[in-house]
Amino acid sequence: MKKTQRTYGKALRNILVSLLLIVPNVVSAGNDPLPIKSIREFVLQEKFDAAVSEYAFLIDDKIESIGRHKGAEYDLLAEYAYALALNGIYDGALMNLDRALALGQNEMKTQEELTKNESLLRFYICQVYLLMDYPNIAAVFGSKEVTQPEWITKEKSDGFIQKHKAMPVINQEGMTAALKRANMLLAKKMYFQSLTIFQELIDNFPHEAMPYMGQSKVWEALGYYDKAAELLEKGISHYKASEEAKQPFTRHQSTLQARQNEQTMPPFGSALKDAVMLYAGGTFSSGYSSFDARIGSTDYKTSLSADLSLAYTDALSCSLGISSYTRQKILVYGCGIGANLSSSSSFTLKGAAGFSLLTSNGSQSFDVMVSILNYMFPKNDSSNKFQSAICVSVGKSIYFGKRKKE
Repeated sequence: MKKTQRTYGKALRNILVSLLLIVPNVVSAGNDPLPIKSIREFVLQEKFDAAVSEYAFLIDDKIESIGRHKGAEYDLLAEYAYALALNGIYDGALMNLDRALALGQNEMKTQEELTKNESLLRFYICQVYLLMDYPNIAAVFGSKEVTQPEWITKEKSDGFIQKHKAMPVINQEGMTAALKRANMLLAKKMYFQSLTIFQELIDNFPHEAMPYMGQSKVWEALGYYDKAAELLEKGISHYKASEEAKQPFTRHQSTLQARQNEQTMPPFGSALKDAVMLYAGGTFSSGYSSFDARIGSTDYKTSLSADLSLAYTDALSCSLGISSYTRQKILVYGCGIGANLSSSSSFTLKGAAGFSLLTSNGSQSFDVMVSILNYMFPKNDSSNKFQSAICVSVGKSIYFGKRKKE
């Protein structure tokens, strides 16, 4: 009996000890993610499994705090791609490089900042392709300035390449299906995934024309016109068709050869400048309601617009005005002034702050703001006193414009 009690007592102690070991980990998992410095230490110590999971946790936390319309910062995604490649998860690495490049196009930066940011991105692109044992691709991206991150030395990153490089198989399909997939990825601007599949096809089918021509399109989309011309020339040489049928490709090759490489990779070095913004929405409180429309210009950071409001207090009135707003990620704030068209002595002062959620391509946003209005509109009792109201504004903005170089 005593032996049985001792056995149960020992088992209970083991359970309690296990719980004490487990609970801190569970609590930690529910807390804030590790700081980026600690995650980088995992990479430097070659604890890649731990680094990958912590990067994923940090990125998810960033997405929640910034807004799912925007995602995490491009440089964090590129760093995550590097960790994934070190851990042998190459398809995930390519996917996150594409995400990093796509986010870069919405970063409103000066040309100097864009060049620095892209130079850092090139480092991670080169590292991923060197780890995948594609030095030919890495050499193209490395032909322009590459910035070594401060958190890892060149000796360490070079050592990782020698120790951990391997040529993975990204594509598991036949040539026809793989060509369709690579072209579909290219159409969706998933350049690095497309580039890699075309490279595998070139390696596996070196005498077929389509893989060369397909990869040429990717290099062209990335702004590497000399590399695009080189691949297109190889594709033409393997193209089993008449000289007449080859002429459109030959002419395009000449066009590519005449173009200079872009200073920055599109769309990373692009920005939506001087776009036209259209807004429509409503503003509501217990004693005030209006339909609001705005048209103006924006660069995503700031906007200046002409405003039209159809408001109802005790009577319907119409006002014209002007307003300016500033964006900080998803936060938006600004002010405006309007003049009532039915009375020269009546006007509105407005201050507003709230949230503006951009769609992934930056063409629209959904805006929810709290406004403080000071207005003086004609009243049925003929009073002309200022009145104040705290209102909620809900609306949608649409942006029209071409992506242009900074």
